[in-house]
Amino acid sequence: MDKTVRLWDADALVRTDAQAKAALKWMLEGHTDRVKSVAFLPDSTLLASASRDTTVRLWGAATADRWASLWAEPETRNITFSEPYTEPPRVLIGLSALDFGLGAYLRARASIANTTPLGFRPVLEHWLDSQNYRISGSWLVIPLGDKDF
Repeated sequence: MDKTVRLWDADALVRTDAQAKAALKWMLEGHTDRVKSVAFLPDSTLLASASRDTTVRLWGAATADRWASLWAEPETRNITFSEPYTEPPRVLIGLSALDFGLGAYLRARASIANTTPLGFRPVLEHWLDSQNYRISGSWLVIPLGDKDF
């Protein structure tokens, strides 16, 4: 295991070393520690990689462009993409870590914006008069049709 993600052309991949090198399509670099998990979006347009450096990186599978870098919890071992929901889901969000300066106003808010069947945007806010060093949130997504929840 190393710090890179390699994408191979499965149609061109064969067993000899010389031909296998030709089948290597992309070598995605950017993680600073070993890559632990890789997942494709169901339509194969996006690739996500999780590393021991506590980041998840999103890549365009056709172009190898890095789309985003996200912080992950150190315990993150596996990543997956879920199928789109048939309708926007319910999303519960809460603040999971706050680190404010002494004597500062302790004001922060967590909310969800732009909920669609394809995703949502978590919003973590604090006010200008609060001295915030770290704020993080956690969320739970529940399909509207889930009768077991």
